[in-house]
Amino acid sequence: PGERFAAGEALEYRDRDIRGAIAHFQQLSRTDDAGLRAGALLGLARNQRKAGQIEAALATYTVLAGIPGVFLGGWPAELRARRTRCDVLEQLGRQAELKEEAGRLARDLHAGRWRLTRSTFMYLTGELGRWLGDAQWVGSNESLPMALAASVDSLWERWQRDRSALNMLANQDCPVSRERSVFLLCRGTPTRLVALVSGPGFLDHHVVGPLRASLERQNVGIFLADGEGRTLVSYRTSTAAQAQSVIRTMADTRLPWTLRVVSTDPAAEFTRLAARRWLLFSGLGFMALLAVAGSYFSLRAVTREIRAARLQSDFVAAVSHEFRTPLTSLRQFTDLLAEGRVSNDADRQRYYEALQRGTRRLTRLVENLLDFGRMEAGFYRFVLQPVHARELVERVASEFRDEVRHRGYRLELGWGGTGAPIIDADEAALGRALWNLLDNAVKYSPDCKTVWVDGVAENGSVTIRVRDRGIGVPAGEQRAIFRKFVRGSAPNGYTVKGTGLGLALVEQIIRAHGGTVNVESAVGEGSTFAIVLPAQPGHEIGS
Repeated sequence: PGERFAAGEALEYRDRDIRGAIAHFQQLSRTDDAGLRAGALLGLARNQRKAGQIEAALATYTVLAGIPGVFLGGWPAELRARRTRCDVLEQLGRQAELKEEAGRLARDLHAGRWRLTRSTFMYLTGELGRWLGDAQWVGSNESLPMALAASVDSLWERWQRDRSALNMLANQDCPVSRERSVFLLCRGTPTRLVALVSGPGFLDHHVVGPLRASLERQNVGIFLADGEGRTLVSYRTSTAAQAQSVIRTMADTRLPWTLRVVSTDPAAEFTRLAARRWLLFSGLGFMALLAVAGSYFSLRAVTREIRAARLQSDFVAAVSHEFRTPLTSLRQFTDLLAEGRVSNDADRQRYYEALQRGTRRLTRLVENLLDFGRMEAGFYRFVLQPVHARELVERVASEFRDEVRHRGYRLELGWGGTGAPIIDADEAALGRALWNLLDNAVKYSPDCKTVWVDGVAENGSVTIRVRDRGIGVPAGEQRAIFRKFVRGSAPNGYTVKGTGLGLALVEQIIRAHGGTVNVESAVGEGSTFAIVLPAQPGHEIGS
C-alpha cells in the first residue's frame, strides 16, 4: 500500500514542481506506518535523483534499508534500497564504494537473509557478478546456494514419493549439481524427516578445522570424494596426487566416501606411516560420529513426541478423574433429595452443603481449564486495578477455610507489619492463583492438617507465602512442576489427584502481574511457595 501511494503521488507531481514533490514525500516519511513510510522514502529518493541530489538520494536509500519486514513491489524494502544504492554508485563511477556495498549485499544474499524466488535470486547474483567482477557471484545453476536448494528439493520429493524408512549418508540417487559438491546426511521415518545438507564451508570448518594443525605438522593433506567422484573436502592436495596417497574406498570403510591421505613430503613417507594411519582412522571415526549424531538427534526427536503424547494422555485421564469424583457425589446427593429419602433437616442441610461444595469444585475446574487455554493462546486479558493485598489474601483464605473445614484441615493466616500495601492486580486471576497454591498444600499434606499463609511488604514488593508440612517436592522436580501436564511424584502409598495445570496456571498469572513465584521444599518436610509482586510506591508496610 505504501509503494502504491508513493507511486501515485509521484505521478501527480511529475509535470509539476519536483521540489514540491520532495517536500511532500519528506513530510510523508515521518509517519509511524512502516509501509507508508517505506513508500514515501522510495518516492523521495527517486525525486531526489531526478533533481540531481545524488548524495541526498543515497542517504534516503540508506534510511529505507533500515525498515525491516516491509515489501515494495514484491521485494523486501531493505533489499530494494541496497540494490538501488549499488546502481547509483555504478552510475557515479565510484567503484571502491560500489564493491564494498555490493560485497556486503552478496554476503547477506548468500547467507539467506531474505526469502526470495529463484528468478529474483538469479537476477541479483547476475547483478553482483557484474558489479564485483567475480565469477563466483554469477547466477548460474552451479552456484552453491542453488545446489543446496536443489538438493533439499530432491530429498523432499524422494521422501514424499516413498515415506518408508529413509537412511542416506551421501547424495546418492539425489543429483544436485555437476560442479558444486553438497554433503547430505539424513534419516527418515514415515512421519518425520531429519537431514543435514551443507556445502564445502561446513565440512572445511567441522572436518578440516580440527585436523588442520595435525595435517600441517605431519606434512600431509586429505581429499574426500563421494561415490561419483565429486569433491567434498580437499586440503593441501588434489586428485592428481594419487601415486603418493593412501586410499580408503567405500568398499573398505562401508561408508559412501573415498578418503585419500596424501603425503606432501615424500622423503618422510615411511617414517610417518603410523601418523598417517592414525589420521585416516580419525577421519573415518569423525564420519562415523556424524552418522551416530544424526541417529541420536532423530531418536531424541521421536522420544520427545512420545513423551508429549504420554503427557497429554495422562492429562485426559486426570481431568476425567477430577470431574468424575464431584459428579458422582452430586448425583448421589441429588438422587437422595429428589426421592425424599432424607428424613431430617440436619441431614438435608448437610447434603445441600455437599452439593454446594461439589458445584464450586466443578466450577473451579472448568474455569482453570478455560483460563489456562486462553492464556496459552494469548486471548486472556488481565484487568489490573489497585487492590489491597492483605484484604485479598484474607478473603481467599476465609473462603478456602470454609471449603476444607469439613475435611479436618485448618488454615492459619498471618501478616507482618501494620500497613495496608496496595498492588496492581486482576483480583479474580490473582485470587485463583492463591487458591491453587492452597489447594496444592492440602493435596500434598495428607498427615499434617494445618496450612499456613502469611504476607509481608518490604523493599517495594509484597510477598505471600503458602506453607505446608506435607510430603515435599524433590529438588530435581522443583522447576519441572511449573510446566503444564507435569505433576510432582508422590511417595509409595500416596495417591494425589490433579490435572497438572495448577502450578503452570499460577506461574502464568504471576508473570502477567510482573511478579515471580518460587518454591522451597524438602522431601518429608513440606513445601513453601512464595509469590512476590511489586507494590505501588508510597504504600509500604507502616507508611
